[in-house]
Amino acid sequence: MLCDVSRCSKGKWATDYAGENPDINVLGVDIRQPVIDLAMARKHSLHLNNVHFLKSNANVDICQILASIENSVSTGVELITIQFPDPYFKARQHKRRLVNEQFIRNILKGNIAVGTKIFIQTDVEELMLAMVEVLEKNSPLVMLVDGQSFSNTLHNPSPYDLMPTERELSCRENGNNLIHRVMMQTKATFET
Repeated sequence: MLCDVSRCSKGKWATDYAGENPDINVLGVDIRQPVIDLAMARKHSLHLNNVHFLKSNANVDICQILASIENSVSTGVELITIQFPDPYFKARQHKRRLVNEQFIRNILKGNIAVGTKIFIQTDVEELMLAMVEVLEKNSPLVMLVDGQSFSNTLHNPSPYDLMPTERELSCRENGNNLIHRVMMQTKATFET
């Protein structure tokens, strides 16, 4: 199962990925109901049975979502994607950013297996620097798949087998080819 937890947008990436990978179940999560409705309509128009969309606040609910998947799906969660999360540029809004220490701990509290991959990408360097800081603080719990330092990921071309999102394509069209990416995996479970 692949879980796309950050603003699944209109569901295009999730439905495209599910359509090209019929042996993988995909779950898109977004906090906005109109977006979920549009994504579900896309799913139904494409007659896809291996993708679903859930209205939820990932910051609050990720632990329960992942635990529910782990308890009901035989393969469990293999990959969590966090794609182009809201940067919340104003300093007073930084606490609303998705990738923070509590969010990482909540992912691990969801009973996912050690070795579960977590993929994050953004076109905002400041946001990636902040996320890298969070990841480095949590290095006993997560590590880069390739064993590199988190701070070496800032100008990483996409070495991963994931199709580009609408946001990434839009960035390219506007001349911004610099997408910051990190692929990590869990190396421990979080004990409360």
